[in-house]
Amino acid sequence: MSAFRQTTGLARALLLAGVLVLVAETVAFCLYGTSVYDEGGYLYEGWATVTHGQLPFRDFFAKLPPLLYYLYGAGQALCGPSLLVGRLESALFMFAGLALSVSIVRRLAGPWAGVLLVWLLAGNPFALNYYLHAYAVAPTAFFIVLALALLILPRPRPAALLAANAALAGVLLCRQDMLPLVLVLWVYALWKYPLALPVRIGGVVFSWAVFGLVLLPFVLMAPANVLWSMSVGMLGPQVPSMGSYGEATPASVRAIVWHVAMLLRAYAGIILLLVVGAPFMRARDATSDAPGTAMPQPLGWMLGTALLFWLSHVPAAAAIGGGNVYYLLDPYIFFLVAMPAAAMLVLAVRSLSAPQTTAAARALALVGAFAVAMAVFTGPGPRLELSLQRPTALERIGVGARALARTVPPGSAIFTLDDPHQFLQAGLLLPGALTHQLFSYRESSDTALLRRVHMYNGEIIREWLSGGAQYAVISADARSFMRDSGRYSGGQRLDSLVMGLIATNYELVAEVPGTWAGPMSIYRWKGRR
Repeated sequence: MSAFRQTTGLARALLLAGVLVLVAETVAFCLYGTSVYDEGGYLYEGWATVTHGQLPFRDFFAKLPPLLYYLYGAGQALCGPSLLVGRLESALFMFAGLALSVSIVRRLAGPWAGVLLVWLLAGNPFALNYYLHAYAVAPTAFFIVLALALLILPRPRPAALLAANAALAGVLLCRQDMLPLVLVLWVYALWKYPLALPVRIGGVVFSWAVFGLVLLPFVLMAPANVLWSMSVGMLGPQVPSMGSYGEATPASVRAIVWHVAMLLRAYAGIILLLVVGAPFMRARDATSDAPGTAMPQPLGWMLGTALLFWLSHVPAAAAIGGGNVYYLLDPYIFFLVAMPAAAMLVLAVRSLSAPQTTAAARALALVGAFAVAMAVFTGPGPRLELSLQRPTALERIGVGARALARTVPPGSAIFTLDDPHQFLQAGLLLPGALTHQLFSYRESSDTALLRRVHMYNGEIIREWLSGGAQYAVISADARSFMRDSGRYSGGQRLDSLVMGLIATNYELVAEVPGTWAGPMSIYRWKGRR
């Protein structure tokens, strides 16, 4: 009997310890995590969709397919609008994805692979940054792992194949730019799934049908907007480029190299495990899923899928713009890389002869611990979205939300260039164009087109601030970003336009310190008496 079977109790104890560490980290990230625009944006738009019946594309600019808004909107509708609710929902997706991943690697390589996988996640703040904030990452990654789990079931069935393809449609309905990854898994389903070819083809067609049927109502209501958003602005209306937005420039080689270095840094522990485990693996696929010395087919496909998907981002980053270089730091592929890393190292140790196994098992524990340590001490990537400072981001958002709820009557038309976090928690709706704040501003005279795609220009701002909006909310940090960050070449002009109209047409009714974006000023239309 191998050392692995003899130490099953120890494996279970270490697995439980890893889960407990993850629970503690989840509490820390949910309560003390910082935030960026995307988190508040997805939650606000989900809340507006599910609670208020607004529809992506038709009623507000949606940069992603509609499923994500409904997933996060469901939590907001059930528990009330709150950033914390969104983070807890994201955590549920993370733990569900982890549970599926552990079940996969345990079947392919035994219980110690599951232990190592849990600790690889627990020791990787880069991944936790993304999985424990209400971004698109956790729900999308869950559907990826769900599709994998269904595609490699020991007993293949047509129902499992259909469910896997439905999950792949779910991946695309959360993020359309996951298409390169989904394409590889479609190839796997067509080539390797052990059922008759017509059944395999039918499964992939079913995936397309699910995607198309879900998207169809939105296409019928706002075809141009759907086409423009789903193609990342390449097709559909000729919307003016951001122009004044400083990141809308081609990516430099230096930026790409830097982000690649950050990716290697974030995945340092996982890469170490792959390097240690790979030499022990045979150069051919195994013919069965039973643990052995060869790398089972699914592990090779996982690594290949992750690599091809990541490589597809490089030309996209170079061609579309510098902001997209950020996606080279790809948390979506964490489980796709961590599962083979954990399983391959365990399979490598199991390939040794019996006298060597006990020593190798100890070495496995040391290498695994070192891999986790590398992930922690080499840093999480470009930033660690966790702060123990008080007041926390959630507390500052709460201060602003309560002030807004006290001052602004429900149903009021509001102008703001702030992030939507505080308006979400106050339960206040914004005009559709303003849910993306400055990202939707264009220095263009084509006002009719901008209205159609839920964007705005100076003319529309003049309408809003000349009686269209009953209230205006300006926070110091948001105004400073607009005016002084340098990311908007026209920021000074835009600031003068906005503040000049507010000074002329509005009166200050509240000043609130300590809010999410700095001191908040709330103005009321002077015509209201």
